[in-house]
Amino acid sequence: MNSHELKEWMATHEIVNRTVSGFWNYLYTQKNEDPADFETSYPSMEITLLEPTLSTVSHTLNFNYGDTLEMVTCSLHIEYQGKKIGMYESLYTPFGEDLDDFLTLSQPN
Repeated sequence: MNSHELKEWMATHEIVNRTVSGFWNYLYTQKNEDPADFETSYPSMEITLLEPTLSTVSHTLNFNYGDTLEMVTCSLHIEYQGKKIGMYESLYTPFGEDLDDFLTLSQPN
């Protein structure tokens, strides 16, 4: 997939909007499923001050597990009061289906 095809694929599957929505869903699910742990991990964080911004979109062929896994990764930088505190990544199949997602946040200072 060349860069033009990747941009068309992103638009067709609304990848940026879906990834941003996925970030918020992941975060609120984590907070609602274990509020005490969330408060312990991020005691001073106001969720409304988090700002996800597009970082990268890449097409990858992964050969690590015997079979070739083709996927597209969409990554967001997560900022809090102007400082980068984390990254959210969402993985998609070439057909635009969800594969997996990951969130890494550090405690804001």
